[in-house]
Amino acid sequence: MDKDTYLTIETNQVGCIKHFHDEDRFFYKKYQVDGVSSLSELPSASINGEIYLIVNRESAEVIPLSIVVRARKGSRKADNKYYEHMNF
Repeated sequence: MDKDTYLTIETNQVGCIKHFHDEDRFFYKKYQVDGVSSLSELPSASINGEIYLIVNRESAEVIPLSIVVRARKGSRKADNKYYEHMNF
């Protein structure tokens, strides 16, 4: 498995971060899977006619394919090179 490559899966699931002194913050949930560069490389299972993607084999975490909005591949080496040249 190539540890440099990863896939970020964006979904239409909404998560919420509760704050005591501020308003709640909502966000769309994302999943990052190491070692793959496309959805077709992920293991999947069909349960009751719906396709599920296995995003983490160790914890058996699965998500329905129907909630996936977008998937982007990335490279840690490219990320590091990009951030080296940024001036913050």
